[in-house]
Amino acid sequence: MFQARLTNDVYHYTGVDTAIYGILDRGAIRLGPYESTNDPQESRPKFPPLSSHHDHEPADNEVHQIWTHADWWLRRYVKVACFTQDFELPENALDENALRGWAHASEWAHYGADHGGACLRFDRTKLVEQFHAQMGSRGQCFDGAVAYPVQRFSGLPVDLLDLGQVREFGIDAVVSRYIEKHYEDLFFTKHHDWANECEYRLILNDQSLLPAYLDISDCLTGVFLGDAFPAERGEVIRHLMDRFPQIELVQLRYHNGRLLRTPTNCASDQLGLTPRRAGTMSERLEALRTIELQREQAKIEGATQMEAVLEGLRAVVSSAEASCQSWQCVAADVYPQATAIPPEQRSRKPGVLGEVVILESGSMCVVENLPKQSLTLTIALAAQLLEEGTVRLHGAIQLETWSATGNETSELWRETQEVPLVEAVAMIATLQLHVDAELPLAKESFDSQRPQILDSAPTAADGEPGEPRQGS
Repeated sequence: MFQARLTNDVYHYTGVDTAIYGILDRGAIRLGPYESTNDPQESRPKFPPLSSHHDHEPADNEVHQIWTHADWWLRRYVKVACFTQDFELPENALDENALRGWAHASEWAHYGADHGGACLRFDRTKLVEQFHAQMGSRGQCFDGAVAYPVQRFSGLPVDLLDLGQVREFGIDAVVSRYIEKHYEDLFFTKHHDWANECEYRLILNDQSLLPAYLDISDCLTGVFLGDAFPAERGEVIRHLMDRFPQIELVQLRYHNGRLLRTPTNCASDQLGLTPRRAGTMSERLEALRTIELQREQAKIEGATQMEAVLEGLRAVVSSAEASCQSWQCVAADVYPQATAIPPEQRSRKPGVLGEVVILESGSMCVVENLPKQSLTLTIALAAQLLEEGTVRLHGAIQLETWSATGNETSELWRETQEVPLVEAVAMIATLQLHVDAELPLAKESFDSQRPQILDSAPTAADGEPGEPRQGS
């Protein structure tokens, strides 16, 4: 099998008028809005999912404004220039030009005016250097090859935009940070059907709806004219070539089905979302970036400090799980969840006003009545490391009853303790005693509802719990 070699050239397909009156006449290539791409997964509106703390209820029309502005950033403020990579095959290959950047028949049809346009060749190294040098002061710059995975769940990362951070730092900074963290998924990953394009991209994220123009006078190395390039435009091309004496001009022709090279002479960007924090977008973005990195480092350090505490919590929950395993007709399992923390005390995103929680983690034992989904008992413990070095310990036991109209949850026991970090491990021993004391009482409540649940549970003929009977 032949080994293809990636070259340092990239190619850009375009129509004849754009090539002549746009790129070559201007000596610059246009970075257009991302929404102008022909991939519907990229050009259609993008609405990243949102998250919010319990006390951050969105105001009227606020979600719509956030989504509208996020979509503007992802499809209109973000600009792209697209190129095709170039691969060489050995001379003894059946068609040595099969993978050349200028030889993609489908790209000539889609982007090269049905073979009547031009394909421009660039020195990739110089192009990327000029891109960062010319555009770096305008905004965020990214470049790279596009990946084409066979399977892809979505065109958007699973990361959420946080309402609290939007209010604190501004939608422009939050979305720019979102782009900064996920640009590969957002702009450099496409459906596998596009893999034949072997695409290389330049991505610019700035604060303008207008296109950006990259001077390519030092990067352009060749102009390839399509097989159907109009002869009447040849004189214009030759005139333009006087400005680029070092540029190779090539006429492509189909001969017996093969493409061969032949010589030729031939809105307002604010949308009413005013951030609480002052400063330019660049300053707020840098503040958001810094505080997130600081929080991540603090979380790493906190995990080390809390290792013994968290291990103690897991031991208490594992002990409860072992006790529950002896109960009749139950299934008990342990999961790493911090459900013991009430919503009003859960951690906020970095930089959002409110209590700073460095680390939170927990463990829970889920005891399910058999058959499952009829009645569930949870024994949960969790710990939070607060900014001032205090540890907040949580314990909770809850009972959840299945109902056709919706599950009903009742809390049987809850305890919260705040202690200095050095005392946290000792306090876990107290939690162990309290859990041991509460577990028999919880079992009584659990068992008191089990006969009713079991008597009313549908039989195998009626279907599993939660499924409607036939005819209902």
